[in-house]
Amino acid sequence: MTSDGNDDNFQSVVKGQLPGAELVIGLVGPVGANLRCLVQDLTKCLQKYEYHAEEIHISDLIKNLAEIPAHDVNSEFQRTNALMTAGDNARKNTANNAVLALATVYQIYSKRLVQNGKVQPQPRQAYIINSLKHPDEVEAFAK
Repeated sequence: MTSDGNDDNFQSVVKGQLPGAELVIGLVGPVGANLRCLVQDLTKCLQKYEYHAEEIHISDLIKNLAEIPAHDVNSEFQRTNALMTAGDNARKNTANNAVLALATVYQIYSKRLVQNGKVQPQPRQAYIINSLKHPDEVEAFAK
């Protein structure tokens, strides 16, 4: 157990003591790793606990932050390389290595409902982030 209470919060969710808690699960994998099966397994597991899971692809968010160099749409290598270059450019242009994580946080925040003038987390909602590539992105979610 850590002194910041994160382990206590996790155990409360696992034990069903926070039945409506919103979850954010960040996946980390090397370029080219196929995380599709893991996302599917996580989604099925979460459904058993009556959670709705939504996958957020950081690669989709890159397109909103940086220009994607032209590439052959039929070449997975060129597509991946173009996205990596665009992600690197977004980090460089903003001088923030966590900019893609921040864009992800904003996307999650924008999906929340406003109740009584306050933005509220979505109960029984899980966001699966696919996939974090920079240590600063992981750190941004840890805060």
